[in-house]
Amino acid sequence: MRLLLLVVVTWAVLLMVGLMLSRSFGVEMPSCLFRRMTGQPCAACGGTRATILLAQGQFGQALRMNPLVAIAWLGVPGIAAWLHLRRRGGASRITPIAVRRLWIIAGLLLAANWAYLLLWGVAV
Repeated sequence: MRLLLLVVVTWAVLLMVGLMLSRSFGVEMPSCLFRRMTGQPCAACGGTRATILLAQGQFGQALRMNPLVAIAWLGVPGIAAWLHLRRRGGASRITPIAVRRLWIIAGLLLAANWAYLLLWGVAV
């Protein structure tokens, strides 16, 4: 669990630093292949820009750009810390039924996020 937490935190820090540096030096971000082929946003379109906006402290704009990515960046570290503290306190592991429910919730959130992006769009 500690290794996973270390990997996630390291990845997040490197991603944020990389994005901030790329913006500082005017490096163009790659465009979405799905959007280029279909003309429609994919379920993650705007996620990179939402991450950059979060790094700049522009939470409202990040939520408008891609709500799921913005909420994940803000919520996942808290959930990971809660799970870690829960396990340290001797709580049992999450049951397979709970894991299945979490996957269903994640799928529904992804579908809702994609619907939002399709209906209200993401600026190119």
